Amino acid sequence: PPMQQVASRHTESYLWCAFFVLMESFQTVYFGTVLQQISPFLLGSAVFGISSAISVALSIWLDPEQLGRIRAHLWPLLRVNLFGTIAWLSYLFSMKNIEPAVAFTVFSASIPLTIIYLENTRQDAIGRFGSMLLFGSIGYLGIISVLGFTGFQSAEMHVTALSILGCAVAGVSISVVLLQSKALNLAGLSSLTVFGLRFILFALLSGLAYLFFDAGTAPFDLDVAWIIFLGVLLLALPLYAVQRAIDIADARTVGVFTAFTPLGVVLLQVIENRVEFSIATVVGICVYATGAVMLAFNEVKKKNHG
Repeated sequence: PPMQQVASRHTESYLWCAFFVLMESFQTVYFGTVLQQISPFLLGSAVFGISSAISVALSIWLDPEQLGRIRAHLWPLLRVNLFGTIAWLSYLFSMKNIEPAVAFTVFSASIPLTIIYLENTRQDAIGRFGSMLLFGSIGYLGIISVLGFTGFQSAEMHVTALSILGCAVAGVSISVVLLQSKALNLAGLSSLTVFGLRFILFALLSGLAYLFFDAGTAPFDLDVAWIIFLGVLLLALPLYAVQRAIDIADARTVGVFTAFTPLGVVLLQVIENRVEFSIATVVGICVYATGAVMLAFNEVKKKNHG
């Protein structure tokens, strides 16, 4: 029956989102330090360059008609690349100057809020309150970061404020990528094709930055090759899971459910017992978590009622 098929597709999209949350949390907590041991430009260029080449080649091999669809949608694909590059550069800049848990939370909160706004989504009371909590968590985390009440402070106040803004810009940009990716899926481009093509500009710019700025100080060797292989698994694979979820469901659903990623990071860090949080940061994440749960509840309720 059609209703059962729709419910099955929603369940599949939730599972892809859960896979993303698990992998992204695991990577952030357990392998973040390893991935930071090489030039970020080389990591970005190699990981996403390799992932793009393999994905596009595999996609066209499985479905040769994808090549014609790519040619017919070059401008939307360029927009995806442009906003994706803005997102990554903004986030990488911000991560250096503020507490990682804060950066991740502000970034994650900005995504569902932006999609709800751009789609002009009607919400009931619990959805509106959840959105208000997410918005409030961004403001609160920004304030405590600027005032120096988080667990990490290594920049001047104006740099910290710009970093918080950078995380929000990254979240807004990724929201545009998610919405545009869904439109490309509806136009006949597969998840594999969109995933393979959305990182090309970032990979090229990262490669040029490595050659001009880091090649002399961070040479390529076997240890670097191993880290790049690990990066393909731990960076590219979760992002493909998001792309797959978008193809099955919609950008708003994916934005809401991937917003649980900071909770996964916090949970694993508590289990690992290596990173200490400030009380102020924990309060902000709790506000964020409550909003994320409310939005998810609202989204499931909408899906169950058609």
